[in-house]
Order: sequence, then C-alpha cells, then structure tokens
Amino acid sequence: MIYDESFDEDAERAEEARLDALANWLNPQPQDVWLMFVKQMNHDFTTSVVRSVMLDNPDCDFAIVARFFWELDPGYWVESREDWAAGSDLIQLILSNLDKGYYQASELCFSRVEIVLEVQAFALALERRAKKGFAPLSDFPRRLVGPFSGRLPDMSCIPANELAEVNALLGQLGGGEMHPSNRAWQEAFESNHWIRHYLKLPAIETATDPALRDKSLSDHIAAVYASPAAFNKARKRLSADLPHLGRRPRRSLLSKLRWATRNQRGDEQFFEGY
Repeated sequence: MIYDESFDEDAERAEEARLDALANWLNPQPQDVWLMFVKQMNHDFTTSVVRSVMLDNPDCDFAIVARFFWELDPGYWVESREDWAAGSDLIQLILSNLDKGYYQASELCFSRVEIVLEVQAFALALERRAKKGFAPLSDFPRRLVGPFSGRLPDMSCIPANELAEVNALLGQLGGGEMHPSNRAWQEAFESNHWIRHYLKLPAIETATDPALRDKSLSDHIAAVYASPAAFNKARKRLSADLPHLGRRPRRSLLSKLRWATRNQRGDEQFFEGY
C-alpha cells in the first residue's frame, strides 16, 4: 500500500504524510514516470515533491526539468522584473543547478507543441521587457529552448492497481490523475493543444541548427516555435473556426471545412515528433 488512509493525525500532518508517500513512491521509479508526473501534476499541491525528487537530483533527465521550467510561466517574471529569476525560487534553483552542471542526462523527450503557448508567451514578454528598458537575457540557458530529442516516456512498468493507488493519493492532495501512457495523456488533453492544427512548427533541422545559439534569444525561439506573427495568425484562425453556440458572425463554409479537417494538420508533431 502506497499510503494508509486510516493513519490518524491532524490535517497538516496528514498532507505532509501524503506528500512523503508520493515522494517515496516516485523516487525509485524510472524517470519516464517522473516526466509523466510533471506533465500531469497539480502545481498547487505537489511542487515540493518535484523539487525533492527531481530538481535536487543532479542526474534528473533534462527533458523533465525543461518541461517543469516552462510550466512555471517564466514570461511573467521576464516582463515584470529586471532580475527576472529572483521572482521565483524554483526558477532560481533550476538556473543555479544548470550552472553547477546538473541535468546532463538527456534520454527523454516531449513534443514542442506541449509548451508552445508558454514559450510564445515568453517571447512576447521579451518584447515587452525591451520596451521597458530592462537588460536583455544574455545568460539565458539556451538548452531550455529545446527541442528535446530522445524517446517518449513509457509508463508500462506501472501495474494498473498501483496506478490506481497513486491516483487516489493525488485526489487527496488536490486532484490530478496519472494516465497509463503518454498517448493516453495526449488523447485526454488534446483539446489543450488545438493550436497544432493551425501552427506548423519549423522543421526539426531548422530548430536544431547549432548556429541558433549565436542569434538573439527571440530569433532562436522563433526558429524553434515559429515567429510571434505566425503564432498570432494561427491563434486568431483557430478562434474564428471554433464551433460554439451563439457565434456571430456565422462561420463560413471554408472555416467549417478547416475545422472538419483539422486532424490532418499538426497531429504528427504532437503525437509522434518533437
């Protein structure tokens, strides 16, 4: 049993015990499971577990760290503070550990589509930062831009009954659910990534060109995740094509056709590629 629900204690100690149980379960798991946890976690309740199990581990796979980094909304701090990293203890920790040489392992991957919204928000924040007269991010670790090559995470090592226990524990910690495979997670959350049907990301050969490290951070991001102009055009077209009640004006036949055939565009990069 991962956690004994009959353990009698006050609410604060009960939550600590649940977090300890979750950390004790995650620690010996393959890092594939860690990546899937980061993709599905409830940040309001389980960040301490990610920190202790993953971020404090020098051997943590870089894809896990990068996936978590972009979930922290770094664009908010970039736009609002001169010393942007000082706004978040977790961002500071990641940057400090990268300076120490942590996270050299790089066996796992995830699709760029999964973080394109966060990265595009970061790119916009860079523009606004410049307008405010803040200094450019000359020392930003370019590895965090990606793409993140490797193999997709595999959850097949976790028995169904064990996964059910973990999900029950996560429910007690505020919600969230571990899906039995990366594909199952993608299918459950595919509507969060509809932008893929309208935004074609640059070819992987372009996105991995070593010469990008010599360009500005904004140009580097555009070469990996498309330009802000292309992203905004895709977002507006997606918004115009979405079917919902009470829409005015009515969608054109072309708009309806684009929406009906959306799965022909972008699925490969989301489900298979990086």
